[in-house]
Amino acid sequence: MRIYLERNSRNLIEVITNKENINLNTHDFRRLRGQHLYLAGNNIEIIQKLYIKSVDQTLDYLQIREIEVNKMLLEN
Repeated sequence: MRIYLERNSRNLIEVITNKENINLNTHDFRRLRGQHLYLAGNNIEIIQKLYIKSVDQTLDYLQIREIEVNKMLLEN
């Protein structure tokens, strides 16, 4: 799957979004998956085990703090 995404991610994104020149790689997909797990309500300690980093590193890697700030700003 990783190799397929690496080879075809640009084409897949162009087909899905109808936009050209979007640069994504498997690293972006990995981060996005972790963000989706977090936003779906999964415990950050469980998500952290997928990334083999500390909780703080996982929060930084997944940009969770930025997500929370954005959610807070949209609520007000």
